[in-house]
Amino acid sequence: MKKVITMLMALVLFPVLALAAMLNGTVLKVDKDKKEIVVKTDKGQETVAFTNTTKGAEKAREGTRVTINFQQVGEKLVANEIAISGADPKTPPSRGGGADTKIPPSERPSQPSLPPIQPR
Repeated sequence: MKKVITMLMALVLFPVLALAAMLNGTVLKVDKDKKEIVVKTDKGQETVAFTNTTKGAEKAREGTRVTINFQQVGEKLVANEIAISGADPKTPPSRGGGADTKIPPSERPSQPSLPPIQPR
């Protein structure tokens, strides 16, 4: 009987504080002073805290698509890992495709030739 009471007291005094989960969305705001990231998800906005040990927190930027592995601690969501799931829209492409890219004439696609204009 003593063991049952002890087990019940342990469950009451030490409830499960953390349940791991994942969150996908776009970063709306990063507050490094408060150590919080606001993410827009399919279901609305979520604020997720991060710590010094959160992997990938330094890569999160506004507009970046992320997947966050987090735990719920009390009322707070605390990130364990933040993974970038798409290209950062503020980062220019690494190769070609930009308006200022110079293509040598030998690599340009040929233009179709048009028939000469005939006078009327």
